[in-house]
Amino acid sequence: MADEQAQVSGATASETNAPKAVAGSRVRDLKDFLVGELLERGEWVVANVETTSYWPVTAQKIAFFGEVVWIFPITHKHYPAVVMKMRHGQDRAACERLLMRFLSVLSWVTGHGISADGIGGGSLPVPMGREKTMGFSITEEFDLSYFPEPQDEKALLALALMREGRGLNHPGYAFLSFYRVLEVAFPNGQARGQWISQQVNGLTGFGIKEALEKITAAGITDVGVHLRDSGRRAMAHARERNRSSIPTILRTRAGSVMSCP
Repeated sequence: MADEQAQVSGATASETNAPKAVAGSRVRDLKDFLVGELLERGEWVVANVETTSYWPVTAQKIAFFGEVVWIFPITHKHYPAVVMKMRHGQDRAACERLLMRFLSVLSWVTGHGISADGIGGGSLPVPMGREKTMGFSITEEFDLSYFPEPQDEKALLALALMREGRGLNHPGYAFLSFYRVLEVAFPNGQARGQWISQQVNGLTGFGIKEALEKITAAGITDVGVHLRDSGRRAMAHARERNRSSIPTILRTRAGSVMSCP
């Protein structure tokens, strides 16, 4: 894999830590990928992906929890997607859950958010149509040399929430998703606050220093406790205000992330 990400076919590089595109990489047509196993007719399940970061221009096949999942490349006239062919008698809902779990692990190993924009399917693995000729980044393929298969339900839920938070453009909703990850990891509120306090000074990134200075200037001495209590109140308010609003957003954007990690 080359060391520079190419800006090709109207794509723009938006992730400095993204895998780099091989010189000559380009976005191709749907028909270029409907070959071999992907041309076999059957009952396919297709999870369309809303690209917030880079996506490959090469189809990739990977075994995941004993099933075969394909990463369907980005094209100008169709969404990128992850797809699988159902076996005879296989439960479709279970296949949909598997694809959502696959996206959560993919989000974890690539380090960016991935939102599912609807799940469909048909006799061939054809993603939902769209017109998009620029404003996205491409790579030749994902590095899938590390691709875990978490067995623990809490870990799966945490990965789904992390994927959701990374993919949301609204900081408030993203905060709720990230805070839910901490709730899963640290059910005990006191332990959660202590862990946050221990990690705060090591945080880096845009705007973090200024945000911490504002918190300190407001007279808050224990940032971990403050964030713990703020997160707890925000979650309680969201649940009390409307038990459907926040989960609906999560379900719509991430394929029922709360119930199907």
